[in-house]
Amino acid sequence: MESFIKFADTLSTSMGKAFSWCIVILMGGTVYEVVMAYAFNKPTLWNFDFSMQMYGAILMMSGAYCLATEAHVRGDVIYRLFKEKTQAWIDLVKDTKSFRCFSVIMMIEKICKNINYFIIIFFLICNHI
Repeated sequence: MESFIKFADTLSTSMGKAFSWCIVILMGGTVYEVVMAYAFNKPTLWNFDFSMQMYGAILMMSGAYCLATEAHVRGDVIYRLFKEKTQAWIDLVKDTKSFRCFSVIMMIEKICKNINYFIIIFFLICNHI
């Protein structure tokens, strides 16, 4: 089991480092869109979808990277006082809830396709899951 965990952490770390370069690609796409829209008055239709897909990939992979390197922010005031086994259970429940919330949000985003409804439903779901 320990070798599998080490493999998963190594995979998450290496994929997180590789996907960090997607930020440069995302920035390039955004700069391209701004230049095309404001300098040439010819905005593109594909760049919004490209940006959302790229941002989603970065978000998912950075989450795995942060969990593998324990770089995420958490309130350690009470957490550090617990035993290691209790901390592991807290992490399991917390991470499962976060993943479930994100999965539901992505399903709703695919259904809605309207950003105003998406934002409203996003806050409703995250506050009740």
